[in-house]
Amino acid sequence: MNKSSLYVLVLLLISYLKYTKCMDFKLKLNPQEIKCLSESMLKSTLITLSVIAEKQANIQIIDDTHVLFESKEKNPKAAFTTIKTGIHRFCFINTSQEDNWVSIALKWGPGAYDSGSIANKADFEPIDIAMTNINVALKEYQANIKQMKSLANSIQHATSNASNRIAAFSIFNIASIIVISVIQTLYIKKFFRSRKLI
Repeated sequence: MNKSSLYVLVLLLISYLKYTKCMDFKLKLNPQEIKCLSESMLKSTLITLSVIAEKQANIQIIDDTHVLFESKEKNPKAAFTTIKTGIHRFCFINTSQEDNWVSIALKWGPGAYDSGSIANKADFEPIDIAMTNINVALKEYQANIKQMKSLANSIQHATSNASNRIAAFSIFNIASIIVISVIQTLYIKKFFRSRKLI
């Protein structure tokens, strides 16, 4: 393996690690309490979720306009993809009258593809899993680049409009100053002539 291909492989692995996101934590819910977590995610991001609750708890995953997942089971498992780019909220609702401890394993991005929580996961060789993860990481990286380019273009457009307005306002001010000074000079000449000072 030559240096350039090794360099590319290292970059791909770094990208994979950067875009692999996961949370594994335990949450205490008081009676009838709702707790939500928020995370910004790109469109078509795979999310896997595994929940183990001591008592009955409702779970909702929502974006700005859609309920992506909802469960009233005690220990649900799910895998789904996001519909659009934006903030996604993961809400846990304790429906019981007692304290409830909920264990949550949440993965998204490339890390979700090798999660055992996907029910119909194919039996891939390890290298196939690594290549799939790298491919997903590259797609997310490209989506981020497109989003940044779009943001840069909108900022450039706004800056261009602002600079055009400033230039027009400056030209108007200079023209106003010239016109006012010409009028003032003519008025002063007329005044001095009427007084016969010049």
